[in-house]
Amino acid sequence: MECRSEDADLLLVARVREGDVDASLILWRRHCETALTWAGKHVAGGDDAALVVRRAFARVMSEIAADQDPVLPFLLYLCATVEDEAGAAPGQKTSDLSLVRAFRKLRGSYQTVLWYTVVEPLPQAILAVVLDREQTDLRIHARQAVSLLRAEWVAETVADRSVPDSCAWLVLRVDAYQAGMLGQLSEQRYERHLHGCGWCVTMVDALGHLLDVLRSVVLPPAAEGSHALLDPEPAEEPTTTSC
Repeated sequence: MECRSEDADLLLVARVREGDVDASLILWRRHCETALTWAGKHVAGGDDAALVVRRAFARVMSEIAADQDPVLPFLLYLCATVEDEAGAAPGQKTSDLSLVRAFRKLRGSYQTVLWYTVVEPLPQAILAVVLDREQTDLRIHARQAVSLLRAEWVAETVADRSVPDSCAWLVLRVDAYQAGMLGQLSEQRYERHLHGCGWCVTMVDALGHLLDVLRSVVLPPAAEGSHALLDPEPAEEPTTTSC
């Protein structure tokens, strides 16, 4: 199916804000299946999940029309509302994850470029229209967004009181270690701790595959795609489904 710039979620949301009912229908058809899958993680029956999704979608549309929606990609906003409507307990919500908290701290344009290159890939030409940027500038913007997300995630991780001080010490020095910039004693301490700490091994690996982690933890049902601006090979255009 051809993907047009005027059908991008950002522009559809703008049309909803202006009272365009057709834009609401397009958003519903595009995202209802993913929202149902998401609701199924928090409620038992299919009928209950469908009711939760309908309530969540109506709430989202109402908040958009009233200019009360947060600065978030539409699908992340919808799924967060689904979790809220489903009564997800603290610690079980996507928004509780440290990487998602880091993502939400990014400026809106950085969120947008990451979301639409990693989670719901858009063709580069269309994303350039949506963000009103040249395609060459867009690639630079995407790489800046990745660096900022990584830095915010490290900050969120070391600020977490459940993370031991020794692990926080290591996480803060991953980049320096990989660049060969640690002193001998610090390097030895780093390697000694990493050898005996499975959590830090996992975290270092996650930092090295940041975009794959973002794609999997933020929205697993929408995880199939390619990093259109960040991989050397051109990305395939995404397909859309309808309920």
